[in-house]
Amino acid sequence: MRVVIDLVELRTAIATGVSRRSTLPILETALVCADAERQRLSYTTSDTEKEVTAYVQAEVLEGGSGTLCPVRLKAATQGLEGAGELVHEGERITLRHGRRRFTFDSFCAEDWPGIQTDDGFDVSVLPDEMVAALTRLAYACAPEDHRPFCQGVHLGSGYAAATDGFRFAYMPMHGDLAPMIVPAGSVTAVRNVLSKERATCRLFGDAQNPFALLVQSDTLQVVTRLISGRFPDLSNQIDAFDGVPIVGCVDVAEVIGALSRVRPFGSNNSGYCAVTINVDGDTAEVHTLRGDGVDEFHIETNVQEPTQIPVDAGLLSDALRALGGKVAWRATDKLQLLQLSRSDRTDVHYIAHVRV
Repeated sequence: MRVVIDLVELRTAIATGVSRRSTLPILETALVCADAERQRLSYTTSDTEKEVTAYVQAEVLEGGSGTLCPVRLKAATQGLEGAGELVHEGERITLRHGRRRFTFDSFCAEDWPGIQTDDGFDVSVLPDEMVAALTRLAYACAPEDHRPFCQGVHLGSGYAAATDGFRFAYMPMHGDLAPMIVPAGSVTAVRNVLSKERATCRLFGDAQNPFALLVQSDTLQVVTRLISGRFPDLSNQIDAFDGVPIVGCVDVAEVIGALSRVRPFGSNNSGYCAVTINVDGDTAEVHTLRGDGVDEFHIETNVQEPTQIPVDAGLLSDALRALGGKVAWRATDKLQLLQLSRSDRTDVHYIAHVRV
């Protein structure tokens, strides 16, 4: 392998790398492949759950592949501009820039434990819609939960959703995307690719139970394993709010401000903070359970009777941040849920009441 490449663009590729902490030494390196036909260099990193590949245009004098340490490569290219030369000889790769020389140990590229992506099939998606779903719903995941469906964002079957058992975020989707659950740790990488122009999407495995997702643009590619299993049917929670009137409309910044002021007075050692929101007229009061912290915010409401909503301050703050702007909320005693939404968006967020 012999490649002449712009070092600034190489540093941009290095910045796309995923975590390098692994029990497999080869996964603490990056795989570099020089494609003489396309005249480009690919730079791939992996954490076994996902692979991120950046493509950089280069002058490929001789094709080939090898691995090198991303930390050392980043240090070697720091502050350098102009063209550098990467040369793979034997079990080492050398970076040359003028009189500078940096040598890296290299594993055999054939030993790279990549995610198998054979016999895939293209799927038609609306990239903007997928980006919106991943951006707005990912906060509701629980990556450490023992239930697989809680560990990522569900996409497909006409909707996107995420839950951790205490909250549920939902958004309807268009298209015929096969049902899948994208791991929480891959959401940002997938979203970054879909945000680029001419992004495409490809699935691998059975059409109704794919095991891997590939998203690709001209300069970036992500392959991620998908979580096996099905997302539960939570339609009863959505249907429970049919005909339920809006309690009121609130400004997100004002409510988050009130919650942040009372939260230190009611939090336990784990950070959990149960509060009660009392709506009476155009003012809503936020109380900690012991009454150590009391704050208020303005609410636009037509409800005449006082309303009391017990909820976790942290869960409510997360949902409000995901929505932003002016939010309408509904509450139902039937399922002990609080629903949050915006009139100009399709995503809806549900939070379970706390027991007080």
